[in-house]
Amino acid sequence: MTVLSGLSKLGGAKESTPYTYAIPTLSVPFNSGTKYTDTIAPLRDESYRANDSVLQGLGQGPAQADWEIDVNGYGDLAGHWFRAFIGPDTVTPASRRP
Repeated sequence: MTVLSGLSKLGGAKESTPYTYAIPTLSVPFNSGTKYTDTIAPLRDESYRANDSVLQGLGQGPAQADWEIDVNGYGDLAGHWFRAFIGPDTVTPASRRP
């Protein structure tokens, strides 16, 4: 397990288009004890072939990264967290029937 250094920073920004990088416009201060883990699941090849071995090959599977941050409850960050949980605030009008 890798632990982030005390000099690392977490920034956030609103994306203008989905899945494109945006330059961070806010900084989120987090406490020490934040942990970062990488997990790579192995892909096992256990097919039947002309030998007695059960495991024929081992390859790299899907990767997953977890980042646990410990943040104090600042009031000016609450709007950003709620937006991340709820999603964009797009409103569509209801269709009117004649």
